[in-house]
Amino acid sequence: MAAGWAECPAGLLGLAALARATRLPEDRVRFTIAALEGRRRLVRLMEPARLVEATQWIFDETPDLSKATHITVGRKLLLPAADLSNVSLIEFILADEAFRSYVKGRDTAELLRFLSLVARPSKKKAEIASADWDGDARVPVNTAHAERQAKALRHMSAEQAALVLLLWEQGLERLQKTFAALYARARQSEGSMMELAYDLAGQGTFGSFEQVCKTPVYTVFLHLFYAKKQAEASRKKQP
Repeated sequence: MAAGWAECPAGLLGLAALARATRLPEDRVRFTIAALEGRRRLVRLMEPARLVEATQWIFDETPDLSKATHITVGRKLLLPAADLSNVSLIEFILADEAFRSYVKGRDTAELLRFLSLVARPSKKKAEIASADWDGDARVPVNTAHAERQAKALRHMSAEQAALVLLLWEQGLERLQKTFAALYARARQSEGSMMELAYDLAGQGTFGSFEQVCKTPVYTVFLHLFYAKKQAEASRKKQP
């Protein structure tokens, strides 16, 4: 049985994520039964204290979700990289808005909107093999497609939803820690991230507004980080 997130098989990550989210004893039991390949009798014979001890890593460790690459809901849907490194600026703006709205109000419609934006079908092999491939194997984010996808995702399991939510939460936390001050400033008001996209387009930093939207969110924050350092260095040189 897995003793940590790094050792947890990919197929059990959803159950572990659900147990972490609900903290319900029955979800710990579900995970343990699955981890012991369905040996329910063995789980029933476990002392409660032993069950808690065997699954405590789910709560104590920082989740390693690098093996969480996709979910299957009727068809295979690819997930963003665990560090959100392949997430474009527009995907980040739209998905994070839905994520925060769901966390605040627990509205199922917002959950489905979030999931439909980040869990997407794969691009064609020819696109991935192309010299112009952007590093993201998922089809580009598209709000019209997301609306249709949201209806299909109503049939996804609780553990699948918990896995995607945890993956985004962990990736978001890493982004916040890496660019703490810049991130806080970029999100200082509702709509400020979209305003940032328009500002960058106006400066021509990454090209047109459409090109800015397609730029990886990490690239945007790296640009802001170095621009801030350059501005600080220039101020120090002034008499």
